Amino acid sequence: DATINVLAGDPRAIKVTTDVGEISLALPEQWTGTLDAQTDTGDVEVSLPGMPVSFTRQRNQRATGSIGTGEATITLSSDVGDIEITRAN
Repeated sequence: DATINVLAGDPRAIKVTTDVGEISLALPEQWTGTLDAQTDTGDVEVSLPGMPVSFTRQRNQRATGSIGTGEATITLSSDVGDIEITRAN
């Protein structure tokens, strides 16, 4: 399992890949950029209330999209496992 907490204004590209295990990503409200989350076996859940989110879903196994206009990129991939993207507290 992997848990990632991203800082606001972090311009770096982040890539997390697991063969087996869940990925949890917490984004601060001020973060902007693009996201691509995919799992071969599992579900991708996106819960970002109050954030300007534009996502496209492909079944429950992939979500791609953007938040705001930032240049940061986050790529999450799991062969077997759920991916959860939430807003940080």
